[in-house]
Amino acid sequence: MDRVDKRAEHYLGVWNDSYAQVNDPGIVNWAVTAAMRDIESWVEGWDPNGAKESAGVEDWSRSEFIRLYRALSPTAAFFEYAPRSDILSGPVPDS
Repeated sequence: MDRVDKRAEHYLGVWNDSYAQVNDPGIVNWAVTAAMRDIESWVEGWDPNGAKESAGVEDWSRSEFIRLYRALSPTAAFFEYAPRSDILSGPVPDS
């Protein structure tokens, strides 16, 4: 398991634990939206709110962010988030 898989597992665990408590995807959507928008920003090469440091991903490559985004997208969609198709499609660039 590489660091992308570990980080994806972390996000999914947090979202699923929250859902188990509230049983409402709309409520969990707030956390999902925040995380997915952060990752979208990182894919684009910027970090407007400084979330990279708190997430521990300061040294990640663009390809790792794309892989993370793609790993989280199916679950994010369940929680009423619409993943960006431009990040979901095409090959993952080399680091």
